[in-house]
Amino acid sequence: MKISISHATVSHGMDIVLSDVSFAVKGNEKIAVVGRNGCGKTTLLNLIAGSETAEPAGAISRRSGLTVDFLRQVTFGDDSVTLEDEVKKAFPAINELRERIDRLQARMESDPDERVIQKYVDALELFAHQGGYEYEADYESVLRHLGFTRDDEKRPLSSFSGGQRTRIAFAQVLLNKPDVLLLDEPTNHLDIPTIQWLESYLKSYESAVVVVSHDREFLDNVAEVVYEIEYGRMERYAGNYTVFVAEKERTWDKRQRAYEAQQEEIARLEQTIESFKGHPTKAAMARAKRSQLDRMVRLEPPRKYDLKTFNPIFEPARRGFTEALRARDLALGRQGGELARLSFSIERGRKVGVIGPNGCGKSTLLETLAGRVAPLGGSFAFGGNTDLAYFEQLIAAPSGDQTVLESFWGEFPGLTNNEARGALGSFLLGGDDVNKAVSRLSGGERARLELCRMMARRPNFLLLDEPTNHMDIPGKEALANVLQSYAGTVLFVSHDRAFLRAVADALIVFDPVEGAYYFPYSYDEYAEVS
Repeated sequence: MKISISHATVSHGMDIVLSDVSFAVKGNEKIAVVGRNGCGKTTLLNLIAGSETAEPAGAISRRSGLTVDFLRQVTFGDDSVTLEDEVKKAFPAINELRERIDRLQARMESDPDERVIQKYVDALELFAHQGGYEYEADYESVLRHLGFTRDDEKRPLSSFSGGQRTRIAFAQVLLNKPDVLLLDEPTNHLDIPTIQWLESYLKSYESAVVVVSHDREFLDNVAEVVYEIEYGRMERYAGNYTVFVAEKERTWDKRQRAYEAQQEEIARLEQTIESFKGHPTKAAMARAKRSQLDRMVRLEPPRKYDLKTFNPIFEPARRGFTEALRARDLALGRQGGELARLSFSIERGRKVGVIGPNGCGKSTLLETLAGRVAPLGGSFAFGGNTDLAYFEQLIAAPSGDQTVLESFWGEFPGLTNNEARGALGSFLLGGDDVNKAVSRLSGGERARLELCRMMARRPNFLLLDEPTNHMDIPGKEALANVLQSYAGTVLFVSHDRAFLRAVADALIVFDPVEGAYYFPYSYDEYAEVS
């Protein structure tokens, strides 16, 4: 046993985040921690990492000498350090050996003494014994698969974007190879090829992994054990995410049947007691039944699992033309130059996913179509009667003291109070949430508010850039259902394969070799031929 948590409770002030939870990390298990947004998943990771405390004291035990690594935030001590030097800080012993080997090699060239040669041979053997050659291969593989070139390795950290800095820190964590690797939403900002490589890397990882993720296919491909946090409590299931979902339903059904059977038995005993209590000859039997009833351990009715999610119903205000969008030799790019060039035509009502590696031009395509970025060449045109709505990947954090209801109602003053509340409630922004300041909303809440605003305008063409960011799995599945039944046209960027499979009936593919092109079939059909 590497880590054991037994009947632990975690509180933040007066709020109990986790209650009486038990958790274990054994061997090289690949463990997924799942649950709704805000249920305490990251708190559990902090508890495992030792940065969170629990009651009672001693509820957590760790194997002596255990190493745990957790990518929590991106902080580098010196931004002038190169990517290569920063990542290799994780291997001081191997780096020191490599430097010693280089010094001995230089010395041999001027002083071919047998003692120097022997020291050099001994250093090489020690380097091999400590996994130096494997480390160099791993270093190369991890950086390339995370999208960094050899030229990037010599650049200072200050020259990288926020997303790139996150991947640099991620590379350090992966290469450090701790006994327990903790990952919180590791697929965020990774493209599909990188996610697939990460799945393979983690499956072959020789130690334990504990991962929090809302990427269903990633969890299906990596997890061997699932811990679910629901209503502040935790339960363990063997298998991947799909197995967990099926087993959870079976477990609930079994508990419900047991509860119903006990309720029937209680009713039968109470009826027997009531019938016999007035008969002197049956008084002893009535007392025995009462004693049996009093000794019975009462089962609680199982709480139905929390599948609460948004369920908006909306229709476009008007019907667009048959050809919703046409692009001819459309050149995409910014000041840095052309990223891609493509031609395509999209029919009204199609749901088109946009896929490809990071930085290839996917978001630039949507920004160009939305009028935020000018095309570098070519042309595009929307069909007649098009009412466009654009959902940006990075929603700016709002400021001010306006409440959710005030912010939404101010944009749609023609709605009644009940209609405004109903629209917000369909995106899980109901009850007390409507009185919350917009500036205090979480990333997921801001995304739902923006989607609510967008759909209240009743557009017939949606441009969606990573709309499922910050959403849990039930939320993603709910949005997929909304888009499937939507009568308008959708063009969306996503790296979530389950979401692509559920929604897309065509693709725009940005391929590093073949260039950008339109693929008029589903994601499954694309995966078969790619």
